[in-house]
Amino acid sequence: PTTCPRVEAEDVGRVEGNTVVKYLEHALRKLWLIAVCLIAAGCSSPSVVDHTAQEANETADQIAFVEPEALRRVRVAAEQGDPNSQYELGQACAEGKGVEPNYQEAAKWLRFAAEQGEPRAQFDLAAMYDAGTGVPQDFVLRHKWHILAASRVSGERQRQFAHIRDRFGAELPVGQEAEAQRLAREWKPKTWEELKPKD
Repeated sequence: PTTCPRVEAEDVGRVEGNTVVKYLEHALRKLWLIAVCLIAAGCSSPSVVDHTAQEANETADQIAFVEPEALRRVRVAAEQGDPNSQYELGQACAEGKGVEPNYQEAAKWLRFAAEQGEPRAQFDLAAMYDAGTGVPQDFVLRHKWHILAASRVSGERQRQFAHIRDRFGAELPVGQEAEAQRLAREWKPKTWEELKPKD
């Protein structure tokens, strides 16, 4: 049988101050991750869904609440060019983890990380181009980033990313798919020196 993340009763004890609002935010994030895991598991076997659901549940617990000091350290590292921290900061901005949600700011940090080759940031940036969230909707760029993300991971994550890439790629007109493939072939990782804003 397929299992998906669920909000456990003991989650209430982990909620800072036991406030109902924070608990509901935590629950909603888990529900969002359930949707992601089910889409990613699409045509996969039940064991894949189980693994994806477990990973989503653990991720929801890790990101539910962000301490101000932890977020400050992430921001400092992101501003110094660390792509993993840039990805984390982009997630915080998109999901309102310790900051007000700001999709333009999220897209900025995810793009910095994606351009340096961070595959999770590439995948999430593709989702933003798909929805037109924080960036103009652009299916060619969505497919470009899906192609790159799937090419930079391995194992189960690669299968999930490739499934999404192929599913969305099949919806594109031939000319747009070819353009996305060309952009992905020509893409090269950039250094932080090339990317960082000039004062």
